[in-house]
Amino acid sequence: MKLKQIKIEHFGQFAQASFDLTDPKLSVFLGANEAGKSTLAAFIKQVMFGFHLKNSASSFFENYEPLDHASPMGGSLIFGSDQGEFELTRLWGKGDPKAGILTVRLNGQEVPETVFFEEIKGIDGDFYADSYMFNQDMLGQVTNLSQKALLEQIYHLGAANSAELLELRDGFAKAAGDAFKKNGRKPPINQMMATAENDREKLAQSEQEFVAYQEKATTQAELNQKLAQVKEQLNQVQTDLTKNQALAKSAQPYARLQTLSQEVKHLDFDPASYEKAQNLMREYRSLMDQINELEGKVKPVKELDEAKIEHVLQKRPELLQWQAQLKTAKQEAVRLDQERSQLLKLNPDLAKLIELNDEELTKLQADYQEAAKAEPQPVEAQKGLYLAALVILVASVALGIAVSPYLFAGIIISVGLGIWQSKQNKQNQRKFDQEQATLKAARQQFTANYGFAAEKADLPHLLDQLRLWRKNELASQQNKDTQKELLNNLSLLASEVAVITGHQVAIAFDAVLSTLNKVEHFLEANRKEQNEQQNLHQQIDAGRERIKTIQLEEQTLFAKAGVKSLAEYQELYQETLRQTKLQTEIDTLRESLRDQLDELSKIKPEELPLKIEQLSKKQAELVSQVEQLRQVVAEKQVELQQLADSKAVFGAKQNLANTISGLADASRQYLADLTAAAWLGRFLDIASNERFPKMIKNAKIYLAKLTGGRYTDLVLERKLTVVRNDGQKLDVEYLSRGTSEQLYFALKLAFIDQLTSDINLPILIDDSFVNFDQTRTKYISDLLVELSTRHQVIIFTAQPALADQLPAPIINLNQEA
Repeated sequence: MKLKQIKIEHFGQFAQASFDLTDPKLSVFLGANEAGKSTLAAFIKQVMFGFHLKNSASSFFENYEPLDHASPMGGSLIFGSDQGEFELTRLWGKGDPKAGILTVRLNGQEVPETVFFEEIKGIDGDFYADSYMFNQDMLGQVTNLSQKALLEQIYHLGAANSAELLELRDGFAKAAGDAFKKNGRKPPINQMMATAENDREKLAQSEQEFVAYQEKATTQAELNQKLAQVKEQLNQVQTDLTKNQALAKSAQPYARLQTLSQEVKHLDFDPASYEKAQNLMREYRSLMDQINELEGKVKPVKELDEAKIEHVLQKRPELLQWQAQLKTAKQEAVRLDQERSQLLKLNPDLAKLIELNDEELTKLQADYQEAAKAEPQPVEAQKGLYLAALVILVASVALGIAVSPYLFAGIIISVGLGIWQSKQNKQNQRKFDQEQATLKAARQQFTANYGFAAEKADLPHLLDQLRLWRKNELASQQNKDTQKELLNNLSLLASEVAVITGHQVAIAFDAVLSTLNKVEHFLEANRKEQNEQQNLHQQIDAGRERIKTIQLEEQTLFAKAGVKSLAEYQELYQETLRQTKLQTEIDTLRESLRDQLDELSKIKPEELPLKIEQLSKKQAELVSQVEQLRQVVAEKQVELQQLADSKAVFGAKQNLANTISGLADASRQYLADLTAAAWLGRFLDIASNERFPKMIKNAKIYLAKLTGGRYTDLVLERKLTVVRNDGQKLDVEYLSRGTSEQLYFALKLAFIDQLTSDINLPILIDDSFVNFDQTRTKYISDLLVELSTRHQVIIFTAQPALADQLPAPIINLNQEA
C-alpha cells in the first residue's frame, strides 16, 4: 500500500494544499519548526482512522482544527495497491460525527470503507501510531519509563497494544492484592469472613424458636395457597362474566352490522365523470346567466348618415381656415380705416376731393392751373435810356465846345429818349395791375368752389393722396365682400350642422366648431355603442354554441353512467355516498367488534342474560369465600407476629445471607482480578514468544546499524540480552537509556518487518532524530534507505543535512508556506 498523493482542503495551517509523492519508496518533507511537518503526519493518520477534535481526549499530534476556521476540515489520500488505486476522503463540518465522514473510492468507484480496512487487516489508529509512527513524543514516553517498564515494553513489543495490556495487568494484580491477604485482618474479604462466622453463631441460637415459626408458617402458606386458588376461580368467573357482558353489549352492534351488510350493493359510479358532469352543469348555468345578462344589455343603436356626417366633419379644417381668414379680414379692415384716417389727418384738404367725380376733378385741375399761377411781377422803369440820353448830352456838350452842331443833335436825341422811356413805363404798370386783378379773382373763385386756397395747396400731392384713398376704399370694399362671403360660408355650414343635429346652431365660429366636436364625439360614441352591441351579439352567439356543446357532452356522460338526466345522476351520486357511508359504518363496526366476531357468530344473543345471571351468582359466592379466607389468614398472621423470636431468627438468617452474598461477590471479584492479571501476563508472554524470536534477526541488524556496530547481536534465552562487539553480553536492564531507546527503535522496525506480509503501510518519521549527532544521523539515513526497499518511508525533518543525505525527492515546506 503506497501513498501517492496528499490533498488537503483545510487542516491546521494548510488550506487547499496538495503534495505528490513521486518516489513510492522514500519521500522527504523538509521544513523549519511550525512549517507543518507534524501537521502532515497527523493528517495522514487522521484521514485513515478519524479526526480527534479538541473537545475529546486524544493522543499526541491530534488537535489540528483549521487555523482559518474554514469548513470543511479534512482532505484526501491516494494510495496505490494490488487492487488498484484507493482514494480516501475524510471531511468534517459542523454537526458531523467527531471522527468525520469517510468516503472510499477504488479505481474511481465509491466502495464501502470496509474494503480499505480489509486491505489493511482492520487495524485501528492506535495500532498504526504505535507501530508505524516515530516522533519525539514517542521517544519521550520511552525515556520517561522505568528501566523495568522499558524492558517489559521491549519484550512485549510483539503483542499489539502491549503498553495498554501491561498497564491493565498491573491494575488487576493490585486490585486482587488490596482485596485479600492470607493473614490479614483489614482487607475487605478478611473482614467479611469474620462477620460470616459471627452471623452463623447467632443463627444457631435461634434455630429452636425458628422450628415453631416454620410450623405456623407452613399453615399460613397452605391458607395462602387455598386463598390463591379461590382468587383464581374468582378471576376466571369475573373474566367470563366480563366477556359475556361485553358480548351482550356487542349483540346490538353485531345485529346492526348484519343488517348493513345486507344493504351493500355494487354501483358503477365514476367520480371523475360525475365531477365533469357537475362542472358542465355549472358552466351551463353560468353561460345562461351570462347570456341573460348580455341580452339585458342589448339595445337598439341610432342609425346615422355617417357619410354625410363625415363630409361635414371634414369641413372643420376649412371652418378653422374661414375663422382665421375672417379674423385677418377684420384686422385688415381696422388697418384700412386707420390708413384713411391718417390720410385725412395729414391732408385735411383731401376731404374736399373725396366726393368729386372724374369730370369734377378734371375741372379742378384746370381751375387750379389758373388759380395757382405765380404772382405777376411789376416792370421796372428803363433807367438805361435815361442814362444813355445823359451820356449823349454830356458828349454833345463836350463836342459842342469844339464843334457846336454836335451839341444840338445830342440834346435833341437825349430829350427824345427820355420821353419814350417814360411812356413805356406807364404802359407796363397798367398791364401788371390788370394781371394781378385777374389772378386774385381766379383764386377767390377757386376758394369759393373748392373750399381751399389754390395758392396754398399742393394739388398734385393731394391728387396722389386721393388715389391712395380710393385704392384704400377699393381694398376696404373687397375686404367687406370677403367677410360677407366667409360669414355666408359659416351660415351655410351652420345650416348643415343644424340639419344633422336637429337643433338650431348659432352662426358663430365657436358655436359651429363646438357643435362639430359634439357631433364627432356623438359619432364616435355611436360607433363604440355599435361595436359594443356587436360584441354582445357575438358573445351571446358564442355562449349558445358552447351550450349546445355542453348539452352534447352531458348526454354522452349520462349515457355512460346509465342515467337520463343530471337529476338521476345526482341520485346515483347520493346513493354512492350512502354506500360509502354504509361501508364506513360497516368497517367501523367490524373494527370495534374485531375480537368478538367469531364468538358473536356462534352465540345466541337471547341466551346471554341467563348465563350472565348464573355467573354473577357464582361471583358472589367466590367473593364471600375470599373474604372468609382473608380473615383466617389475617388471624394466623397475627399469631406469627406474636412469636417473640421469629423476627430475630429471620433477621439472623438475613444477616448471614447478606454477609455470605457480599463475601461471594468480593471473592468472585478477587479471583477475577487475580485470574485476569495472570491471564494477561500469560497472553503477553505467548504473544511475545510467538513474534519476538522472529523479530530478533532483523532487530540485530538494525541495532548494529543504529549503534555503529557497537552492539552486534541479540540473544533470547531465558531473557533478552545484547552482545557488544567485544563479545560481552549485557542484560537489557543494564543498558544505558540511549541504548535502550535504540534497541526499542530497532525492535519496532523489526516488528514492522514481521507485519509486511499482511500490512504494508507508510512509515512516518517526524523529526525523531533531532538530537542525533552527525555520525548517528549518517547511521539512521543509511538505515532508512535500506528500509525503503521494503517499505514506503516518509520523513518529516527540519535537518537539511539529513535531507541531503537521503536519495529522495525533497518537498520543501518552507517554500510551500
